[in-house]
Amino acid sequence: MNADMGNWVTGPVVGFDLETTGTDPFFARPVSYSLVWSENGDATRELSGLVDPGVPIPEGASAVHGITAETLATRPHITLDAAVNLIRSEIVGASAAGIPLVGMNLKYDLTIIDCLGRALDGCGLMDLGWNGPVIDILVIDRAVDRYRRGARTLSALAATYGVPLADAHEAGADVIASLAVLAALAGQYPDQVQSISPDALHTQQVIWHRDWAENYSSWRESKGQAPLGSNEFVWPLPSGVSAP
Repeated sequence: MNADMGNWVTGPVVGFDLETTGTDPFFARPVSYSLVWSENGDATRELSGLVDPGVPIPEGASAVHGITAETLATRPHITLDAAVNLIRSEIVGASAAGIPLVGMNLKYDLTIIDCLGRALDGCGLMDLGWNGPVIDILVIDRAVDRYRRGARTLSALAATYGVPLADAHEAGADVIASLAVLAALAGQYPDQVQSISPDALHTQQVIWHRDWAENYSSWRESKGQAPLGSNEFVWPLPSGVSAP
């Protein structure tokens, strides 16, 4: 992983997003995916499509992303196993080439692929040689603008940083918006984002995420709510081992 400091934000980078059957990454399955390679602000390659999750798509999930059983019945799609193999291969390949993986709340997406890979053939991402770097706009935004009030959804971040997002919860649109938010973060907070290497930023996000989780867990306890589980403190994978 040897992208040049100061230039890496303009690419090459790979944006990644899943739309899924639910919110629990240990059980959710993808119904669509998007991987977008970007350089100098332009998409140079894209892989995206629908996925048959092999289970019914809950109405609540369909209400978010619009993908239903009828969608899959009438449009081209791939099987869950094919999707896992494809996405794993591309993510691992990007890592081997030192290309940062960019997205919004990527711990969720990566955990899904890691868990499904283990279920498929016993191989998690790290078993296949993946070691980042991951650049997560949610983790960065929480750290650089810690006290801003309001939601921190992708739509909220897009509005905050002046990024258009016309089709939220469509995987390809979400990836493009995430890449644009990263560029805006780099411009607004160059010392924390653009001026350090992707590896160094990855390592910094491990710390930032843990700090956020500790503060949020303490806040929950102060309100009489349960603290966060131990997996919530580890980023970007809840395995107890984080890359790189």
